[in-house]
Amino acid sequence: MTTLYTGLDPSRYPEQVLHCPLIEIVPLFPKLDDLSVFTHFVVTSKSAAKLIQIPSSAFIIAVGRATADAVGRADLVAEDERQEGIIAILESMDLTGANICLPRSKKARRLMDQYLLERGVSYQVIELYDVQTKVHKKYPDLSTIKKVVFTSPSTVRAFIEIYGALPEGKELIAIGPVTRKAIEGECYEPEF
Repeated sequence: MTTLYTGLDPSRYPEQVLHCPLIEIVPLFPKLDDLSVFTHFVVTSKSAAKLIQIPSSAFIIAVGRATADAVGRADLVAEDERQEGIIAILESMDLTGANICLPRSKKARRLMDQYLLERGVSYQVIELYDVQTKVHKKYPDLSTIKKVVFTSPSTVRAFIEIYGALPEGKELIAIGPVTRKAIEGECYEPEF
C-alpha cells in the first residue's frame, strides 16, 4: 500500500510517496511599489518567498525552516509553523516605527492582520498568488492508497472537489494544526 502526497513538494517528507499535487500556485502579479519602505517582511510560505524580491535591508521573519530556506535568509524563524508562531515572535519585539509587509496567498488566514491592527503596527498585505485545484488527466486509484498526506487546507479542499469526500478507512495525515482542522471539518474558509 502507498502513501499519497497531495502537496507541492514532497522532498522533506520522511518516507517514499506517490506524489500527485492536487493544487497549483497561480501568480497574481500585483503591482509592487517600492518594497524598501518596509522594515520587516513576514513570509509564511515557500510560494510567497519565490514570488517576491525582499530588499537586503529588511528584517525577515519566516514560518518554518523550509520557508526560511526558500527566502534564502531569515532573521527569525517561527518553529510553530503557522501565523500563531509569528505572532509569538512579534509579541517579544519592539515594533515602534515598523512597517511590515505580509506577502502571501489570496486564501491566507487573516489572523496576522487582526493582531497587527490591534497592536497599532503599520502593515500592508500583498497577495502574490492564489491556489487552485490542479487538473490531471487521471488521479490515483484510492484502493491502492493506505495514507493520504495533506499539506494545507487547500489540499483538503481540492481532494474533496476531485474525489467528492475524504476517504474512509485511510490514515489522513495533516501537516500542521490548521490543516488538521480542515480535515476534521472537511472544509476551510479563511478568517476575515
